[in-house]
Amino acid sequence: MKNIILLLALITSTSFAQTFRWSETSTTVENEADYKIENYFYGRLFKLKTKYNQDTFNKDVIVDIVDPKDDFESEVVIASLDQPAMGLTMKTLIDLFQLTEKNFVYFVTEFDRSTKMNELFWMTANIDTGTKTKHKFITSFPGKNGVNPGDYYVAQSPNKEFYVALKVPSYDKKINQKITFTLIDKTFKVVKEKEYEFPFSSKQSGNQQLYVSNEGVVFMIKEIELPKVKAYKSVYVWNPTTDAVVEETLKLENDLQIHQLKGQFYANDFYINGLYTDKSSRDFQFNVSYSGSDGVNSLGVYCAKFDGKGVRKYTTLNSTGKINDLNIKDFVVSGDKTWALMDHMFVVSKRRPLAQTNMKIINDNTYSNNGIEVGLIDNETGKLEWLHSTKVGNPSSVNDNGDLISFMYTIKNDELALIYNQHISIYESKLPILQNYTKTGKLVSTKPLSNSLPAKYSLDNSTFVKVENNKYMVRCKIGSSAKYGYLTF
Repeated sequence: MKNIILLLALITSTSFAQTFRWSETSTTVENEADYKIENYFYGRLFKLKTKYNQDTFNKDVIVDIVDPKDDFESEVVIASLDQPAMGLTMKTLIDLFQLTEKNFVYFVTEFDRSTKMNELFWMTANIDTGTKTKHKFITSFPGKNGVNPGDYYVAQSPNKEFYVALKVPSYDKKINQKITFTLIDKTFKVVKEKEYEFPFSSKQSGNQQLYVSNEGVVFMIKEIELPKVKAYKSVYVWNPTTDAVVEETLKLENDLQIHQLKGQFYANDFYINGLYTDKSSRDFQFNVSYSGSDGVNSLGVYCAKFDGKGVRKYTTLNSTGKINDLNIKDFVVSGDKTWALMDHMFVVSKRRPLAQTNMKIINDNTYSNNGIEVGLIDNETGKLEWLHSTKVGNPSSVNDNGDLISFMYTIKNDELALIYNQHISIYESKLPILQNYTKTGKLVSTKPLSNSLPAKYSLDNSTFVKVENNKYMVRCKIGSSAKYGYLTF
């Protein structure tokens, strides 16, 4: 067995110390830049990474498996769709969701050129072995051709009992856009469908975010860009019991716009939390980036709450004053409150010359972050009760997802513990700083976790996975070299 490095952070917080335990074994960080990464722990760490592949015109699924019982040794499993010996598969992986532990469901589309139907299939995959079942048909709708077949979007309910597939037809700017909601049960059978026609064409139809509740009620947040009207968002709610689709506008007064948001279910309610600005939608992206802000100044925190049937309970605008490059890290509903967790992560993307990339589109992303914002929202009113700012100073980084300059957190007993890195010098590890907040907004402590890392390695904010009470699997890295270990509170 290889040696394990045990480092004690010689500080106390709420009367106990933080202990880091690192392996001497290092691993090479690969296939992470610009990937969407999700971490799962079932005796071993499963780091699930997905990204669109320009060569296969499909989504790559790569799983890093790290075994703490074997000195944190790692292996890689490729769980992408299988490719034929010659050519490329005509099926496209559009999304995947967890079923049970290491078992996932893949939703796959294919345009049938003979029938001109855009078909949706499902299959299961095990991210431990990479094995997959054969695909099975769910539903279809007409498409124009292979280049413009229309689109599917899929969402899973929190209890994994329902799915909704949104059918978006082929682009046509001359007629009103019609969409179809398809409710699917846990056996992947169609329960019910509902067609809905917008009073505008595909040209005015923006992006959407899709959700389905534990009862099968569908919520869709959609961007709308009408002529001579400032872009705005609306919530469309389809209740299969009544078969009605109801629109609830999220349009704000005084030319304000929601520029980032997160929707989520908690108990029997649906919450929308986000950031609003006075900038034009042309200045920002609709979706929250995996890696940073959309480059506009936020003016406040937006909060809305709907009951399980889609009836709005409140809309609350919480003015914060102008905050540059504010980015949603997470909104975490916890009982009667919601923790608002944000940073100032900003990404500058520069495309490499095509002549240097064999005509592939490759961007170099530079990440910077100079602050953290922590707040608490009252779920009964949507009021932001307090907001605390922390300034941080770290040099910018390139093509690393900003993993060393954001923060990681845990919530326990109505209190928040947050860890971020502070730059010391290019010759030393970044210094981890632990903050503890109470629900009342009191910053209990800000403590450096000194002498807690291998020489020159810095704590990686992307890996913070609970393995048992008060114990988390973590990672530190320098360049492309990484070490895994444990953090015990």
